[in-house]
Amino acid sequence: MVMQHMRRSDRSNGQAALANTAPLDAATKQKLPGLWEFLTETEWVVGEPRVVGSITFFAEDGMWKACLSDRDQDLVAFVAADTLTKLFLRADEGIRESKLDWRVSKRSQGSRRRGG
Repeated sequence: MVMQHMRRSDRSNGQAALANTAPLDAATKQKLPGLWEFLTETEWVVGEPRVVGSITFFAEDGMWKACLSDRDQDLVAFVAADTLTKLFLRADEGIRESKLDWRVSKRSQGSRRRGG
């Protein structure tokens, strides 16, 4: 199968994206406000700095799955759905309604075992 939609990146330009700069995408912000906030907000409500979250999504066992990583608190949560649209909606709802099962990340557990 030949890839029709992906192209190799041109790494010759030397331009790096600015860290923690939210894309200008008002439609997504309106449709998925919880997920948008999780991925883009750089401050907590009290004004303290916050490391933005990340999401990794993939297809496995006939399902779409996602790992949400709260990098500020070293926590992870997982969601799954049968369509990509439902996956993002489920992640958004889980964030907005505090329904996700957050767990300490393995990276954080490893550093705790080493005393860090």
